[in-house]
Amino acid sequence: MTDDAISPLRRRMIEDMTVRGFIACTQRGYIAAVRRFTVFLGRSPDQATAEDLRRFQLQMRVEASRSNALKKARCPKRIYRQWHKIENFFCRIKDWRRLATRFDKLAPNFLAATCLVAALYWITL
Repeated sequence: MTDDAISPLRRRMIEDMTVRGFIACTQRGYIAAVRRFTVFLGRSPDQATAEDLRRFQLQMRVEASRSNALKKARCPKRIYRQWHKIENFFCRIKDWRRLATRFDKLAPNFLAATCLVAALYWITL
């Protein structure tokens, strides 16, 4: 995207976020939120009133409650019924001080220790 395609308001917003030290990912999130607000409003966000912002926040809340209602955990019942075994396994793993305190700083070492403990418990079952 060239500098000509960016509106002065957006350019100023990006500059302000850069001065405040926001990383690129955070900047993209804020810009996406302003874009959604602009679509909702139907005009430039610098022309918005406090009432427009309030209506947008209410609309976002309604959309969020609808989207959360549709998302359900997808897990087979046979696995869900044995969930306590997984919880018990993690409780047993915490008996090993090395794993409970995350002594290993490298992920491969931590994974190897976890697999070793899992194998030891699996053998004793």
